Amino acid sequence: MSNKSFERLMPQRSFGVFKMSKGSLTGYNFLYESPNCWRKFYLSKVLNLEPEHPPYYFPFGTAIHEGMEAFYSDGFDEAKLTTTFEDSMDESYKLFDREQFNELVSTGKSMINHWVNKWAEHDRRTYEVVETEVEHEKDLPNSHLFTFKIDRVLRNKETRVEYIFDTKTTQSSVTRTYHTARLGDQATAYLWGYEKAVAFVVDILYKKGRVTDCQRYEIVRTKQDIQAFLSSTMNKTEYISNAVAAVEQGGDPFFYFPRHGGYSCQFSCPFSDICRNNIPTSYVPVGFKRKEQ
Repeated sequence: MSNKSFERLMPQRSFGVFKMSKGSLTGYNFLYESPNCWRKFYLSKVLNLEPEHPPYYFPFGTAIHEGMEAFYSDGFDEAKLTTTFEDSMDESYKLFDREQFNELVSTGKSMINHWVNKWAEHDRRTYEVVETEVEHEKDLPNSHLFTFKIDRVLRNKETRVEYIFDTKTTQSSVTRTYHTARLGDQATAYLWGYEKAVAFVVDILYKKGRVTDCQRYEIVRTKQDIQAFLSSTMNKTEYISNAVAAVEQGGDPFFYFPRHGGYSCQFSCPFSDICRNNIPTSYVPVGFKRKEQ
């Protein structure tokens, strides 16, 4: 499909996070956050609905990331890491009962202490900070603008080589979380988008019961990996754009964004109770809210 033919299929107004002034403005999370169910994608990313009370791991993960950002952006300050985590959790206090909140804070501090003992001094001696939590954008070959936010970029003081770093928390398995990162597209997307980095480094923080662990893995990508990612991503952006245009013109959302009523629903999908409903674009179901744009 030519660019001109493609543009004729695009909606002429903003819908969801699509910005029609330049193809569509998409992002890594937009395209890959809910890949197993198109219906979830439609409700979350096109209608921009989200639960009024998000799962506990959302604010918890945000607090860990904000703590890490403070550590690196404030001169490798270990105390700032912990206090920023605590402050971020305090802002989400109303989302939890007291027992759950205290347990999450304790879990986070254990993860942080374990990580600090293992990596803080190493990173202080080895790296200098290039950037933290910066959003990047880059044109895909089909003229869609791809956006992504990197946790941090660090440069080795001796070799001057740059690395993309990412932090993930888990209560399931360090090994499983690593394999998910290794086999997924995030590392590929970021290494394509930020070409100066030679590898994607993931820190995995784990805490379950009395066991606390953190491991660091380095992921690299070949030119073939990147080409495969680009082809798949262009396919997604074109399909989504055409599907959104069809729905705006009266098409059935269930046809263009079908349910995956099995795999996705097994993992406490927040949209399970409403995903079979025909939801008008202007309607916000009870228990949900429209995301801020």
